[in-house]
Amino acid sequence: MDVVQVVSTVAVVAAVVTALMTLRERHRPGPALPVAAMLLLAALWAIVGLLLGAVDSVGAKAAVFRLIFPIGALLAGAALWQAAVLAGRSGFLRGRRLLLLLLEPVVIAVVAVTDPAHHLLLASTRVEGEAFYLTFGPLAWVHIVLCFALVGLAVAWMVAAMRQAIPAHRWRYGAAILALGLPLLGAIISVDQVSSVGARDLAGALSVVTAAVWWWAGLRHEAAASVPIGLGQVLTALGDAVVVVDPSGRVVQANPAAERLVRSAAPDVAQVTGVHWASLIDSATAEQIRSPAQLVTLNGRVFDVRVTGMHAAGRRNGTVVVLRDVTDVERLRAELADQATHDGLTGMRNRRYLDQVADSLVAGARRRGVPLVAVMVDIDHFKLVNDLHGHAVGDVVLQAVARELMAQTRPDDVWVRFGGEEFIALVPDADLGTVLARAEELCRRCRDLRVPSPTGEIAVTVSIGLVARAADGTLDELLRAVDVALYQAKASGRDQVAVGLAVAEPVSLDVRLAVD
Repeated sequence: MDVVQVVSTVAVVAAVVTALMTLRERHRPGPALPVAAMLLLAALWAIVGLLLGAVDSVGAKAAVFRLIFPIGALLAGAALWQAAVLAGRSGFLRGRRLLLLLLEPVVIAVVAVTDPAHHLLLASTRVEGEAFYLTFGPLAWVHIVLCFALVGLAVAWMVAAMRQAIPAHRWRYGAAILALGLPLLGAIISVDQVSSVGARDLAGALSVVTAAVWWWAGLRHEAAASVPIGLGQVLTALGDAVVVVDPSGRVVQANPAAERLVRSAAPDVAQVTGVHWASLIDSATAEQIRSPAQLVTLNGRVFDVRVTGMHAAGRRNGTVVVLRDVTDVERLRAELADQATHDGLTGMRNRRYLDQVADSLVAGARRRGVPLVAVMVDIDHFKLVNDLHGHAVGDVVLQAVARELMAQTRPDDVWVRFGGEEFIALVPDADLGTVLARAEELCRRCRDLRVPSPTGEIAVTVSIGLVARAADGTLDELLRAVDVALYQAKASGRDQVAVGLAVAEPVSLDVRLAVD
């Protein structure tokens, strides 16, 4: 037994053991099934090589050698299947392609059985000493070229996938290429030397490398249990729209999220890649994308836009545009902002909102020379309502008064719940007499309110202070003055409107305690 036969024997055992080990992972998404099939077929190939050396007659050797043709066809198909799974091209092996791939081993097996009658596979055979020489027929060369082409395609797929894989998974493609490449090299050498040196099964012997690689990869890293992750898979999984544009402006890559986004905006677009980016969107949208910001589509979706240039050898070789749908985030942000400036009980604006807009209202009134009137409303004896009827009834009273206030509000007026039972408004572009009439009407409407409670209806009255901004008055002076006017109304008997001066000193604490 020579070295080739010894190695072939080891290859048979190693391939079968590794195939059985790999089959344990057949229910997982990796290439376990095609790898196991490839290993078992490699073991059969090596067995044929061992049988070739065990028989002596030319007829027996030729009959054994013909078995290599259908096994080789199946082995090439298994290699392509494995590469398709690893490279994410399983969809390629469907329909007619799969049928043709399965049909070739059947056809070549029939031709091998009938070959003694037509010699399309083995044109001539002879034995000299221990060497078995043969000459391939025309159909054998067609079969050999086809098998090498399938294996070459498998290697090309894996090389392309390795370039697109994440760095941590590239070694797995390298291992698969090594496991397939060395037996392929042995087959090429065997075919080249079969008529001059004799038939030697180097491919079967070198399949020990295939078994060793997959044994190591499976034992250490479970390589047959999962498919390596490629950059394309990462882009596909992203919910963000990613578009890659070359220097000429043509889209060279767009992930599914980007294609969906473009088609929602431009239903007539048949294909995103290969077209100029400016033809996919209108000029206004293009201008928005040029300056990274937020993009609002016609259907109301909001996208955060990020534009990043790519450079190679000191020159810009492309641009990546990432659009993230932030509609829900912006809606939540708007809701939170709205909640931050609204009073949850009455639905009115709160004091924080007044702080945000008051200075600009005062400055705008001063700049345009128009009036700005401050109105402060306080519910009379509100503490007594809470003490006698409970806070739940007090809340109903607050809500009822707030509705009356808002019913008297113009679009430009700013009404807020200032705190507790106090409300304040800044009324721009309205003279004092007009606002006074509205305030008195508000007093009357609140006087007519009747709020239900467990002990009967509650009558409600309000006191109102009213002040017009002095020509050079500040916001603090205006608020201080309207506060004084309110307490004048309360000190005068409540349920009335008091008009104060735009500039006033704050009322003393004693006065406040006396009327509160």
